[in-house]
Amino acid sequence: MIEGTNYVLETMNRFSILLGLFALSSTTIAQDMSMISYHDNALKWQNYKTSSKPSGYQKAFTYCGITYSVKSDATGINVEFNAYVDANESWVLKGAATSQLLRHEQGLFDITELYARKMKKATHQYIKQQGANLNYESLLLAVREIYKELNNELFAEQQQYNVQTVNGGSIQAQIDWENKIKAELNKLSDFASK
Repeated sequence: MIEGTNYVLETMNRFSILLGLFALSSTTIAQDMSMISYHDNALKWQNYKTSSKPSGYQKAFTYCGITYSVKSDATGINVEFNAYVDANESWVLKGAATSQLLRHEQGLFDITELYARKMKKATHQYIKQQGANLNYESLLLAVREIYKELNNELFAEQQQYNVQTVNGGSIQAQIDWENKIKAELNKLSDFASK
């Protein structure tokens, strides 16, 4: 079995729980000390808090995800997408905490931020397209669909990343992916997490 497969399947199960969230705000995430938001983006092994016993061949597990919120008030409708890592659900095997493996785990977080930005961009385009016809209910449905579709793409990209980099074991593949991710993040810098 490929080392990264367990990560993706386990993450998919955990992400399905997050799919129904729409009211969790970024301030709530910031207040939860176990949540690391992307604007604090440099992961450190000290962030990995859980003592869970891993299954399979993984040396580390980074529990990352995206939350979103849709709020309507007197000033209008506001939509937020935020990439995060849950430190309490992230782990590294004793003796496996190398800088190369941490680079790989950071790449997973960077890919998650990339998809949060893609979600923001798609939502922005939807809002622009709707113009004066925009209403809260239709926006909420659109955001849920955007989240679901791009979240599926996120899983596929993370799996491809894990396989092609051999979970960070292939240094050249890791560098190639880091360059690719950085270029994509730069293209979507207008939609960066705040």
